[in-house]
Amino acid sequence: MSKTGTDLIKHLGELAFATRLKRLAESLQADVGKIYREMKVDFEPKWFTMLYALYHNEIMSVIELSNLLKLTHPAIIQFAEQMQEKKLVVFIKDKADARRKLIQLTAKGKNIFEGIEPILLEIEIANREFLRESGADVLGIIEKMEKQLELKSMYKRVNERLAKNFRKEIEIVTYSPKLKDDFKKLNVEWLKKYFTVEPVDEKVLSNPKREIIDKDGEIFFALYKDEVVGTVAVKKTSSKTFEVLKMAVTENFQSRGIGRLLMNKVVDYAKSKKAKSLELDTSRKLEGAMKMYESFGFKISDEQGNESYERCTVKMVMDLNQLLLLLVTLTAIIYYSAGLASHVQEVARVTPKLSLIDLFRQVSIMIDVIIK
Repeated sequence: MSKTGTDLIKHLGELAFATRLKRLAESLQADVGKIYREMKVDFEPKWFTMLYALYHNEIMSVIELSNLLKLTHPAIIQFAEQMQEKKLVVFIKDKADARRKLIQLTAKGKNIFEGIEPILLEIEIANREFLRESGADVLGIIEKMEKQLELKSMYKRVNERLAKNFRKEIEIVTYSPKLKDDFKKLNVEWLKKYFTVEPVDEKVLSNPKREIIDKDGEIFFALYKDEVVGTVAVKKTSSKTFEVLKMAVTENFQSRGIGRLLMNKVVDYAKSKKAKSLELDTSRKLEGAMKMYESFGFKISDEQGNESYERCTVKMVMDLNQLLLLLVTLTAIIYYSAGLASHVQEVARVTPKLSLIDLFRQVSIMIDVIIK
């Protein structure tokens, strides 16, 4: 006997979940198709929902059918072309918009639907009995599954897991002279792609120690299997303000969470220096970067940006005190049911006197004491 049993798809379990659903659907449709053939009806079960929609609406656009049946435009057109070959539907032009395709049910299509109505009634009853015999609310479960996929597609679910596993292999290190060339190389790469390397860029990239490290700053690097794949810098610009600059992730490693790992390090560094705010200059052209900055709490403060750059920039600022207050509030909500809200509020009252690390250390001590 095979090591995987007699039914590979069943043996694979969750891994072949979609395939198993497809197999079940194909089995049910094959049986219905067999009934149609025995009843001398030249019709395919896969066309049923479109035929039903057109019978009750007569004429519909591809977009309307796509929205109603939750199928892609190519799938709708494919089914319509197959049904057109059987003379069940015809394509007509929309008089109001020649670019818009309309699908109309023919007289033959209407007769086919009316001819199979008695069969449809028996299929409905048989399906109801079949679902009842399963001992579960199958349709209810499917509806819940569909809603979950609307909230987060399987594509996004798998990608998030792959990205999470990938990020575990990323090592974040700080500046050393041997990484100077990588700092410049990564930044020049994206600057040349979207803009040009300006004199102010060249000044910083060629002298990172003088322009960043010596100004109470730091440069972080993301390493993947000893390869430098991302970088970001942060430096002090005033007594309580630090600037984020020169974030770059090499193209082959973008959209994999490296930017977020680097930004987390920047935020932690600024907090460790007792900074009250972080600021940065970016461009509206860099939509992905702007969305990430906004997710961290950065807000646009000046549409003009830094005049030192020829390229159009906008200035964004993050208030670290507001971030701290938000974290305290969230902590209070999370532990409210355990009767800890008053303790968190008491710690929050003295927030200005505590660093973020000290604040949560005190909250954690209180939680441990109460739980024990």
